[in-house]
Amino acid sequence: MADPHRVSSTLSPSALAATHQLLDSLWDGQPTPLSIPLTDWVTRSKSFFSFAQTNQGKIRKKIRICRTLEETYNLYCELRTAYLLLQEPKFALAYEPAVKEKGRSADFAVTFRTHTPFHVEVTRLTVSQLEQQVLTSEETTNTAPASDQTDALQRIESRLAGRRCLWINRATLC
Repeated sequence: MADPHRVSSTLSPSALAATHQLLDSLWDGQPTPLSIPLTDWVTRSKSFFSFAQTNQGKIRKKIRICRTLEETYNLYCELRTAYLLLQEPKFALAYEPAVKEKGRSADFAVTFRTHTPFHVEVTRLTVSQLEQQVLTSEETTNTAPASDQTDALQRIESRLAGRRCLWINRATLC
């Protein structure tokens, strides 16, 4: 397994230090199944680095409360969606924007070209029998080594590839 703290040597010393500080604070120095993908996304994308830095508290809390591999996979999907949305420079992204009235809000508020907002909710609409079998067979607890959990996440990702849809403004994109 790759070292989750090994980041690109092409970063400037100050960027390298900031990256290490951010990553260490996200998982309190303890590797998690999300260590490798988060390290990759933070070092590849300045916009994702800024996003993770801005939302450090929320991300850290979510990482700490993930008890099962399924919960970890759901968080992985959420953060991967943020990473992918941030690859479009015309998008501004807010993570779990506050709602004035009490209630649940979408995972992301996205603004296109500073004037066209839309919301994105990341979820698996249903758990099929196949998905349940995969998750059950791959289930590990957070007491297992992070490398085992990361491997399990990658196996789930590859087995479930093509079974996800993105819902935007009632339109389904598969």
